[in-house]
Amino acid sequence: MALRNTRLYERLVRFNQELEQRVEERTKELASLNQELAKLDKKKSDFITIAATSSKPLTLVQGYAEMLTDGGAQEMDDQALTR
Repeated sequence: MALRNTRLYERLVRFNQELEQRVEERTKELASLNQELAKLDKKKSDFITIAATSSKPLTLVQGYAEMLTDGGAQEMDDQALTR
């Protein structure tokens, strides 16, 4: 009985060591993936900042174009004539 308990205990110790090693490996993998996600998040934020900054002039042009197509050109001509 004592020998059986000793074998079971040794088996349990080995199993515990294997589990600890797996946890350590997974923790390293998660840390690496977390760093990669942080880099991708920064690239996404940089892209959004650039896109937002670059689209301001386009938004102005679009606004003026909509004004012209909605009859804004006539209103602008009328205002210019009254000055």
